[in-house]
Amino acid sequence: MQKLLIFSWLGLFLLPYFAFAQDQNWYYPIRDFETRNQNKTFDQYWSKDMYRGREQLFPNQYVGYHAADDLEINPGEENREVPVYAVTDGQITFAGPVGGYGGVILLNMANDPHTALYGHISLNSLKVKTGDSVKAGQELAVLGKAFSGETGGERKHLHFGIYNGKGVYYRGYEPGESALRSKWIDPAAYLKEKGAQEIATASTRPQTFSTIFSSLYNRAASFLLRAKIF
Repeated sequence: MQKLLIFSWLGLFLLPYFAFAQDQNWYYPIRDFETRNQNKTFDQYWSKDMYRGREQLFPNQYVGYHAADDLEINPGEENREVPVYAVTDGQITFAGPVGGYGGVILLNMANDPHTALYGHISLNSLKVKTGDSVKAGQELAVLGKAFSGETGGERKHLHFGIYNGKGVYYRGYEPGESALRSKWIDPAAYLKEKGAQEIATASTRPQTFSTIFSSLYNRAASFLLRAKIF
């Protein structure tokens, strides 16, 4: 009878632990995500006319619906390393060169049907490789040097997009709005919905439910063993 009561108590105790076991951390892919300038935003249509007089800033004149947000560097970051981070737990499905981007990282996000794309990354700075598992907030690489092979000839910035599915996909622009909407989602809106936070404040993040109940479970198990109840 005593053991039955203990098992019943333990079951009630573990219920909230498993209920919140899927709690997952989310971070922005670059510091100052919400305040950085953006020369190109998600779903913005770019024609050849929009580049006229701005050729120095946009040497590669791609046309179509922009499938990501471009996070520009802040003043003073021109010659400084600017890291990018895993927005959540997941697996690196690609880390290598892609024409027009220079370096690209694709992150297959855990417990999520989407993949995050990081473009214009310095491949020499990669801290991960294809197949690696990563944790939320983990540093992946730094931005490539402006107007070099590391950025595909582009300015120094982060091209960050989120697309539907787990396959390898690189397109930075879509020819039509329907194609854009069927493959891509608004990255800023999605991260905000997930409760993403700035990486600089990661150390002060409140404990998650899974962390709290894991700690309580370990204490309870230790107590039961010491009490020799089983």
